[in-house]
Amino acid sequence: GTFQYSIDGINFQDSNVFSDLETGSYTVTVFDENECTATTTAIVAVNGLVVSAESSNISCNGANDGSIVANAGGGQEPCAYSIDGENFQDSPFFNDLTVGTYEIIVQDADGFTQVTNSVSISEPTAINLSASTNADEITVSATGGTGTFQYSIDGINFQDSNVFSDLETDTSPVTVFDENECTATPT
Repeated sequence: GTFQYSIDGINFQDSNVFSDLETGSYTVTVFDENECTATTTAIVAVNGLVVSAESSNISCNGANDGSIVANAGGGQEPCAYSIDGENFQDSPFFNDLTVGTYEIIVQDADGFTQVTNSVSISEPTAINLSASTNADEITVSATGGTGTFQYSIDGINFQDSNVFSDLETDTSPVTVFDENECTATPT
């Protein structure tokens, strides 16, 4: 037989599909051609929670200062954020992170959850130094790190050049730092 469907008990239709409903609990009534009826409850949950994440890489090789910020829109405020799926916090900021790939779980006040895009945190390669001497001159070669380097023979005064001339016999070790102020001295 044919059935008629209603979500308000008054207005019936041939289709069992009800579109554009708002969040709520609905009593669905169905009757057949003999006017036998049955009812059930349907819960509609409409939620527009949209999430994303952005990361900041580690500043120096071996550090744990990577960070992630989760962004949430739609849904019901306030939102809670979790980096491990178990422990939630009010803040969308996650700091002191190490190298890895992360997803943030965002839960709104109605209990809806969404998972952000995966973000990766990386670290620069370690700064590697070598130094060569020629009479009263030291030439330092640096690789790794981030960007350009600054060089110092006393750890206080830095210069762009990797060559130090007219040095006395008792000279301190050379210190190098990169654009992130990561430092290294030759071993």
